[in-house]
Amino acid sequence: MDSISSWREELRQGHLDGFIAFPDVAETKGFTAAAVKLGVSASAISHAVRNVREWLGLVLFNRTTHGVSLAETGERYLKRALPATAGVAAYT
Repeated sequence: MDSISSWREELRQGHLDGFIAFPDVAETKGFTAAAVKLGVSASAISHAVRNVREWLGLVLFNRTTHGVSLAETGERYLKRALPATAGVAAYT
């Protein structure tokens, strides 16, 4: 299986939700607020973003007592991913 086919299969196996949710968590600075915005549970958002984090092998967020903030690697990933996630979200 080539790398693009492998990547597509990974997305089909549940990473797409986290890929779409990631910018909303960054924008709202919290899993609960992102969940409300997307109409799903905070647990679902947390699990989806964790799956993406593990898949990418990157630290995306720093957790604080008041929510989350983007880690440095999360900021870089967001800049690259935002155009793609917006396009994907428009068709889901």
